[in-house]
Amino acid sequence: MAVLMMGVLAACGPNGGKSAEPDVADLSGLGEYGQENNIDYRYFWKPPQSNGYVGDPMPYYEDGVYSIFYLQDEGGSVRHSIFRVDTTDFIHYEYKGEVLRSGDSSTSQDYWIGTGSVVKAGEDYYFFYTGHNPNMESVDGGPWEKVLVAKSEGDLDHFVKVEDFEIAPPAQYSQVDFRDPQAYFNEETNSFDITVETNAGGVPLIVKFTVSLDLKTVTHDGIVFQDTANGFWNLECADITYQNGKYYMVYSGQPNDTVWYTVSDEMFSGYGTPTRLEGKHFYAAKMVEGDAGTFLVGWVYRRSSFSDTSDLYWGGHLVAHKMLFNEDGTVSLTYPDGIGGYFGYEEETEHGELTVSSGNRMFAEAYESFMLKGSFRFEGGEKFGLVLGYGNDPSAYRYVEYDPGTGVLGYRIEGRSANECEVAIPLEENTDYTFTYLQEGSVAALYIDGVPGGALSFRTHGTNNTMIAFFSDGSTLSVKDLKQYLRSKEA
Repeated sequence: MAVLMMGVLAACGPNGGKSAEPDVADLSGLGEYGQENNIDYRYFWKPPQSNGYVGDPMPYYEDGVYSIFYLQDEGGSVRHSIFRVDTTDFIHYEYKGEVLRSGDSSTSQDYWIGTGSVVKAGEDYYFFYTGHNPNMESVDGGPWEKVLVAKSEGDLDHFVKVEDFEIAPPAQYSQVDFRDPQAYFNEETNSFDITVETNAGGVPLIVKFTVSLDLKTVTHDGIVFQDTANGFWNLECADITYQNGKYYMVYSGQPNDTVWYTVSDEMFSGYGTPTRLEGKHFYAAKMVEGDAGTFLVGWVYRRSSFSDTSDLYWGGHLVAHKMLFNEDGTVSLTYPDGIGGYFGYEEETEHGELTVSSGNRMFAEAYESFMLKGSFRFEGGEKFGLVLGYGNDPSAYRYVEYDPGTGVLGYRIEGRSANECEVAIPLEENTDYTFTYLQEGSVAALYIDGVPGGALSFRTHGTNNTMIAFFSDGSTLSVKDLKQYLRSKEA
């Protein structure tokens, strides 16, 4: 891929240091399909196979390394087998390959592998995961899903399935949906506490089991949480972390929804009304805590034909948000530390500050991989935000827009009245906010600092090597301290 050489090669990066030169490919003149096939994804990571994609992540942290186990779709994966990629900063990644393969028989309980979790007990590692096989109903009348386990002795690298272990759904729960075990080792009881997602009588549930360390005894402990307010038929990928004296549980909702969180004083009970976190393009996120912070790790849907007019498709690119736990119990999302080193080349822009109250105001070029930073304030009740794909046919415009009337930040495609994805974010008039916009290829994320939630990630095809503009439908939008940074060769 050709590399664009722009500006002075020793320009300053966002951390004030010197950057050698940009490292981005020229995608101009290519359509949506051509751009996607020529993008070098690094920050928004995907497997190295051209047709390999990231499914549900199962992160684990130890000794400075965040190991992201995940269900790989295509790219040589057999029915969503589990693969692994390691990182120390959620900016640079090392692909480790296949970890656990799905069963080779159509009558194996794990003919398809589903989401799970890794937990350490003593010197050994246990991988509790979902075995999914609709064939089991016709084979022996058994459930579609059970919880299974694999064990690796002494390291993370040699998981072997434990053949005589399973947690089957009790009769009162769904025999079809029973999945996504999240395991915690309880040193006091020398056993595993495990949450599982299921449903009963149309109510989506998160339930709990206790499993002895020798894997011989399984005890059903009852319901941890149920969500009856949001129209879900099932919950997925539940996970719990302890922060600032509170327990935070995240989960994803089916069908076709996103990540929610709820807070409690107790680990396995007492959770209150959930709050939506992020938009519908971001899914199946779990949390992981380590020296670099606590991260919410999920994936952004891909499009079935690399076009924004095509349907969203399961699996995509890895997206990790750093989590900030606020004193009032809310959660804010931001980007990983060290992002300034990755986007280390400062590109000259047409405007350092601008004001727009009607129409569009061109700002900068959207390269293959770049970051925008600045601050803004607004006055009025009309929509405002960014236009992607500016300079193309207006029918191809994409909008990252905030609606003061509803308090919603959304991503919208020209010609459609509804947002593709959105999240409620409380912003006030005549108040200064700082923002960071990241885009690599067709994956993008906008962060607004200092507000609950504060992040929206999404898929946007065909907008690389086009222009970006700010727009307003009537509010007065003032933007200052605008800077653009590109991926640099020192990244």
